[in-house]
Amino acid sequence: MKKALKVTSVFCLLVAALAVIFGVIAMFSAKHSLFLGFAMFGVLSQGTFMGFIGNLVGILLTFASFGLMGFYTLTGKDKKAFIWSVVAVVLSIISLIIVIIGRKFTFGDLIITLLPIAHLFLIFKNTDA
Repeated sequence: MKKALKVTSVFCLLVAALAVIFGVIAMFSAKHSLFLGFAMFGVLSQGTFMGFIGNLVGILLTFASFGLMGFYTLTGKDKKAFIWSVVAVVLSIISLIIVIIGRKFTFGDLIITLLPIAHLFLIFKNTDA
């Protein structure tokens, strides 16, 4: 079980890194352009600054929850890993409900929801052994 827990921890760290990379690209690329200043100006001129802030908070929450969940598990800090796993499960379930209501559900949303649930399950299995 410890090996499976380490594998899910690495996947969680990968999700955290990808959330930052793809989130920044999505936020700052106006029409797939990587000119950060021009994209920011476009966002502000269209009046979607609150959407920009919401996306930024979403990226930070994803990075923090998945990143810390994986990091604390790999470093052996079980209590902190458990807390961040619960945070990641709650956030991913809320996110899944929102995308289902918005009818924008993808297979990736299901994976992002199942990963912290599996990780939390493996933490429980690992502590009982």
